[in-house]
Amino acid sequence: MHVLSHERGTFAWFRHCFMYQQLGACTDLDPGHDDRAIGDALLDLTAITAASHAGVLAHAAGTPLGPRAAFTKLLLCAGEQAVQDCVLARDPDIALGPQDDAVALLRQEYLFSRIVTVYGGSQQMQLDTIAKQILRLP
Repeated sequence: MHVLSHERGTFAWFRHCFMYQQLGACTDLDPGHDDRAIGDALLDLTAITAASHAGVLAHAAGTPLGPRAAFTKLLLCAGEQAVQDCVLARDPDIALGPQDDAVALLRQEYLFSRIVTVYGGSQQMQLDTIAKQILRLP
């Protein structure tokens, strides 16, 4: 659980930087992008920034992250999917187009955004952790 709390809490700090780059590249290449989808993705990334920054500070202070890391994990899942949905909307050929190295990498990132909800504990497990350990629900 100690290792997972660090993965959930501090990995998001590193991952969200990459997601900002992907979202920026997506909007640079498509001036006709969906403003609402981009706004939703930016909102998710901002939430990840705040939550993961708190996790990095706690880690630096030697404070255990504990169940609070579940919030960051849930935010990271939502952010990953929102960004990758924008990337796919910009270039639908990523899903079915011809396979070259660039498309393969984009396809891999999109598929990773779908499995991110399972690795390190499913969303349902994260919600259960929050309910039982933070909110003290039965």
